[in-house]
This record gives sequence, structure tokens and C-alpha cells, in this order.
Amino acid sequence: MIKSLRLLTRRLRRASHQPADRYTVVMTSQCLEDVTEGMSTFIELGHEGIVYFVGLTTGTTTLAVTAVFPEADTTPGSVDVSAPEVGKIVRVATASGLQVVGQLHTHPRAAFHSAGDLAGMRIRYPGYVSIVVPEYGARLPSLQKSHTLMWAGDAFQEIDEPVRVFRR
Repeated sequence: MIKSLRLLTRRLRRASHQPADRYTVVMTSQCLEDVTEGMSTFIELGHEGIVYFVGLTTGTTTLAVTAVFPEADTTPGSVDVSAPEVGKIVRVATASGLQVVGQLHTHPRAAFHSAGDLAGMRIRYPGYVSIVVPEYGARLPSLQKSHTLMWAGDAFQEIDEPVRVFRR
């Protein structure tokens, strides 16, 4: 499976022919289904929720293949994942030869990255993605009205292009 993921990443990179300042986020349909299902608990609670993506990145194209839900402290207005919990997710990814390539979390109303969101992100490297979805994720699997950032250089860059969903 790892070989086929790496091959897919190479194909995406070649097919996109994108300039260095253009960023692309691709998520498998199964990953998006898992996110939608996993977020249902937080929607019912009326709490923010969070999920991490495991996959591969070239630094400008990021492919999320699976979703991993951490143990998190959640409230109607915040979500917090401890550093040891993030470490567990990193170990799961690396044991499979993959990377933690991003995260998605929800907000109660509009989708934006708050100063607290940016300060609280513990993983930052080229290609790492952060997606915020509105209304606690009630519109999932739709990612319309979401706000997406990708780490590039020494800061997060806003991604104008919508997240692509890879379907077989």
C-alpha cells in the first residue's frame, strides 16, 4: 500500500505542474467519510472536534489518506490535544511509513483560524495542512465554506483552491 501511495503522490505532483507558490490538498473519499462519521459525536454534543490526517506530502501537494481521532479536551468553543497524544498519532503514522499531514477542526459558526488555533498547532512543516469547518462540522462531508491553510516556509499560507476529494 505504501508503494501505491507514493506512486499516487508522484502522479499528483507530475499532473499538477503547479508553480512553487500554488498549494493543493487532496483527500481520499474514505478519509472524508471517516471524518464525517467521527465528527458526528462532536456535532451532537455541540462541541468543537478535531481529527488528524495521515498521508504524504511533497511540501506543495498534500494527500490525506486516513483520519485519526485523538483523545481531546473539547468544549463548545475550544479543543485541545495534549503533546503526548499528538506523539501517539505521529508514531501511528511513521509505523506505516506515512506522515501526519494535517488536521481538521470545527468551529461553532464561521470557519477561520483564530490566533489560538495558530498558536496551538504543534506540528509545522512544509505541506502540513489545517482545515477549519463551520457549524461544528454539520455540513460534512461538504468542505464548502471551510478555511484551509498550509505551512510553507515559516508561516501558514491560505489555500484558495478547494480541497480535492480523490475517488476511485
